[in-house]
Amino acid sequence: MKTTIPKLRRMIHKVIVESMSPSDPDYEMVGEVIAQTNRKIMFGQIRDEGTLRMEVEELAADYSVAQHVDYIFSKCMNMMRQMGL
Repeated sequence: MKTTIPKLRRMIHKVIVESMSPSDPDYEMVGEVIAQTNRKIMFGQIRDEGTLRMEVEELAADYSVAQHVDYIFSKCMNMMRQMGL
């Protein structure tokens, strides 16, 4: 099986996105961004993927955790899927 560079990058990105250690210095701030975003999803303030992406980027920047946007976005997308949105 031959793996291309783009495919390898996607695989590595997926592993990074799916995991975040409690020992990470940004762990608490990332959790707060996820909690705030999920509240907005539950209250119907966020209903689509585009709005979710914008909200996550804005909150992540406010909390100085913009480098974790993809991780936060994936966790919040899971919430939207669970709610059937």
